[in-house]
Amino acid sequence: MANSSTALLSIVIATKNREFYCIETIKSILSFKSDLIQIAISDNSDTRQVEAFVDSICNKNIVYRYNNSAISSIDNFNYAMELASGEYVILIGDDDSVHPKIIELVHWIKENNIESVCSKDTFTFLWPGAHPNFPNGLIKIPKINDSYHLVDPKKELIKLLKNGLVNYFFYNVPKSYHGIIKKSIMDKIKETTGNYYGALSPDIFSAVCLSLILKNHCVLNYPITIAGVCPASTTSAQILGNHCGALDKMPHLKNRKDNYIWDSLVPKIYSVSTTWGDSGLHALTSIKRDDLKKHFNFYPLISQTIIMNRNYIFKFSIKKSEEFRIERKVNFFVFWMFIIFYSFSLILQKSIKTLKSNFNKKNIQYANINGFSDVFEKIGLLSFYNNK
Repeated sequence: MANSSTALLSIVIATKNREFYCIETIKSILSFKSDLIQIAISDNSDTRQVEAFVDSICNKNIVYRYNNSAISSIDNFNYAMELASGEYVILIGDDDSVHPKIIELVHWIKENNIESVCSKDTFTFLWPGAHPNFPNGLIKIPKINDSYHLVDPKKELIKLLKNGLVNYFFYNVPKSYHGIIKKSIMDKIKETTGNYYGALSPDIFSAVCLSLILKNHCVLNYPITIAGVCPASTTSAQILGNHCGALDKMPHLKNRKDNYIWDSLVPKIYSVSTTWGDSGLHALTSIKRDDLKKHFNFYPLISQTIIMNRNYIFKFSIKKSEEFRIERKVNFFVFWMFIIFYSFSLILQKSIKTLKSNFNKKNIQYANINGFSDVFEKIGLLSFYNNK
């Protein structure tokens, strides 16, 4: 592993049963040939393929732990973060990667004493077979420039709560998932809550906690990571309608040591949106800021859940939303009028975003992208941090 005195950045990966993609991610990072980057991997797979690969290359910049016992996904993320010894950390998925020039950015962060950096967008890489419309893979390159701005994370969090914790990645909250955080800040979360990550979704849990701990947060208008979508990913599963239903279907609840209690402000529906909502509210409780729940608006969350899963669990979503309304003792007419209002609002927002994307010539996509070497070729190796 990279020595703690020399690892400037730890790239943290929790993996399970996606061995091929995890190995490709490791290869992509090692191609940067930087001794300042440590790769910290917690592997809960059924096979030891990743371990065999790591052993075969014997790279001092990799710290790896294999554990095939019955643990929850959140436990795996916590084990991965515990392995990190870099001054800064970034959590990515086992089918993701980072920009080849990321270490330049970390030098700039350190020189300017910045605690947290994230990007407004990511490069999106659809692995071959992940999306029916792009069977041979695709890379999406958003509109970019080398500007940045500072953000008040607490104010941004309150805006997110008022929008039902929906689509948190569109907000300028700090993120350990696809964002760079000073490791000492992550350690403060663990000191306060007992773990680096809690609830069911590590990304939204840490986004909420970080927003209430750190003071110095910067948002870039240039992506620093490649968000991979492989056929086995939850994003791909959502596209195919396999990531929704009753709570007892949730893989997130498997092998948990606690008796997890779903938050009463979220309908009992298994979906991406409700998982984020529940985890965000649990984060407020864990960090002892239940007072901020007064800002939470559940109407956009329910509307998003119904819209996103309309082709798969529409009737079930309506049924559970009505049960939620009765439990909350909200007037029938008022409740469903708000749901309709926010549904149209969300559809309008998405339509505007799609139109802007279609008419903006700076948004580029390339098909027939087989792996990270193709991705790096398309996004280029131009250093974009020198003007900061």
